Amino acid sequence: MEPTDIERQLLKASKKLRDYAYSLTHDLDRTDDLLQETFLRILNNAHNYKERGHFYAWASKVMHNAFLNNTKHEEDTTFIEEFATPLPDDESHTHCGDTPTGVKEIYKAIDNLPEKSAKAMRLFISGHKYIEISVIMQIPIGTVKTRINKSREKLKKDLKDYLN
Repeated sequence: MEPTDIERQLLKASKKLRDYAYSLTHDLDRTDDLLQETFLRILNNAHNYKERGHFYAWASKVMHNAFLNNTKHEEDTTFIEEFATPLPDDESHTHCGDTPTGVKEIYKAIDNLPEKSAKAMRLFISGHKYIEISVIMQIPIGTVKTRINKSREKLKKDLKDYLN
């Protein structure tokens, strides 16, 4: 099979992209993960690349956005990890028997969110990425991000007594 133009340009820019990924992550494992995610995004969105543009500039912007998205995801999950282990994917968390009081309060606060937001938040804090939640809930990724961000802000407000 003959490589496409976008694949050829991606191979040509891969060394510079790897260097840029390392400058963002400062960790070899995370560099590899970011590089892989960037390559997938580029290949899946090749139709967005304008032939007249500079490929490396476009590719590095894709990488930068992936890095920011991953960093934001890590920050969001850190908020929940301060209090509890990840929530299960199922709805059975309401009988938390031996869990600490703070964890029960988090579960209650999530349950008090609007149903669609609560479901998105449960999926998110159990480790699903935005794109996975989008597929599971069959909604646009932008809607997922909005629901999670609004939920996170509401949870911070509702659980302020448990923060520090």
